[in-house]
Amino acid sequence: MALRSPFPAALLALALCACSANAVPDGSEIQARAVFNVRDFGAVGNGRADDSAAIQKALTAAEAHQGGTVFFPAGVYSIVPAEGILFVASNITFAGVGRRSVIRVADGAGEYNLIFGQRPGRVRNVVFRDLRFDQNPSGNPSGINFTTNIENVIQLYSFERLTIDRVAFDPEPGVQTVVAAGRDHPAGLEIANCFFRFMRARSAYPYYDESTVYTESAHAHIFDNVFQTTNEQNAITALELHGGPDIVVERNRIVQFQTGMNLVNSTLGYPNVRATRFLVRDNDFRGVAIGVDLWSITGRTYRDTTIEHNSFEFSQHILYHDTWLGIEFQPGGRSQGLGGDFEGIAVDGNRFDFSPLHRQRIATLSSAAFHLAPDSEIRLFTARNNDLIDPPSSGIQIGKTAVANRFNGITFERNRIQAAGWDPRAPSDDRSAVVLGPASMNEVHVNSTIIVAPALRQGVFSFIAEPARGSRDVTLDHDHVIPPKVLAHRVSSIVQTEGTTF
Repeated sequence: MALRSPFPAALLALALCACSANAVPDGSEIQARAVFNVRDFGAVGNGRADDSAAIQKALTAAEAHQGGTVFFPAGVYSIVPAEGILFVASNITFAGVGRRSVIRVADGAGEYNLIFGQRPGRVRNVVFRDLRFDQNPSGNPSGINFTTNIENVIQLYSFERLTIDRVAFDPEPGVQTVVAAGRDHPAGLEIANCFFRFMRARSAYPYYDESTVYTESAHAHIFDNVFQTTNEQNAITALELHGGPDIVVERNRIVQFQTGMNLVNSTLGYPNVRATRFLVRDNDFRGVAIGVDLWSITGRTYRDTTIEHNSFEFSQHILYHDTWLGIEFQPGGRSQGLGGDFEGIAVDGNRFDFSPLHRQRIATLSSAAFHLAPDSEIRLFTARNNDLIDPPSSGIQIGKTAVANRFNGITFERNRIQAAGWDPRAPSDDRSAVVLGPASMNEVHVNSTIIVAPALRQGVFSFIAEPARGSRDVTLDHDHVIPPKVLAHRVSSIVQTEGTTF
């Protein structure tokens, strides 16, 4: 029997303790009282003058003081990042008065990889607060490339306590906007109350991959942020989160990104984090093609994740114009180094709404609220009390993609699937509320499921359940189709169906 991961309450407490923006530890209270106003160092803030040197002077003074606040009064501070990276140091806060304090990349600023970075060594207690970054993609025709011009804003690789609070990145065109990732265990990340608006820049790579926030940090709390774009901008991923342990992602709103978030165990070449421990809850995903994509590095095991009380709404996208997936375990990943196993994942009380696709011109290749088909094994997975609304082909797919899939201790219970399989252009063997494919299954249960038939029922199945020979303890127990006897089903004799009405 699959087990629900027991950690969420303790995890949240750990993350909040590690990331509290109100506490300023390590004796930095004294330094934090010092304020270095960039105007006192020659900044003009009129949107025309180059204020890069003045900002650097204020930062140098704060660093010499062993900490303090580099303050940006209301104004537009033009910078030319190609003139040099602004290197952060410990116990320094970059602060303004909100969106009226704008740090703007100047017209024709040229190629740059990042704005804020760090020198070798570990930094502590770095804060960005009450600012707006305007990267001005329309004013910089040089365009994104992957060697000299990726246009990140904040990129730190070794830190303890990094806080980004009430910051607007508007617009942001980079390959990433915030990178908080490194192999030497950075820890204590908080990103809160921020606004990210992706606008694709000119590039020789018109579909360049991007992840707005990219992390590999322990004890991270990412909450109450807005990630916004439009379909025309072809934004790829809002959040890509690696490693851990203890990552809480809650109450964020993600609008029109093709993938809401990628969750990954520790990166190959980085120290292995045995307990990944992600908690993803109360987030609102709007107009996505893929909600949450789980990746596991070959030779490692992705562990301990709870995904609960999120709302997912799906839409057609430029790249993903025929695929819509709620929770996906990355398939076909072995050739890309993503062939690791998964263990201890719970998906509870979420809403997956595919109904907007009725208004779009689609020809479904693949759709499922749950797509479980990695090149590896999934152990101890539960999905309970989820609402699946109008998936064009499948609601639940287990082991559909590869015969090599292996499943041990999988429980789907008390889920409701409404009108699955309504797209007649979907593959015929996918037009089923539940698909159990030709994979090895041990203790796999899809029980107490409510399946509401679509209005157009021709060619639609309630269940296609044909696991591999040798599978054992596979059940479709006490499931109900409404109305009964209107949908076809194909169920192998090795599958138990006690109390189910087809």
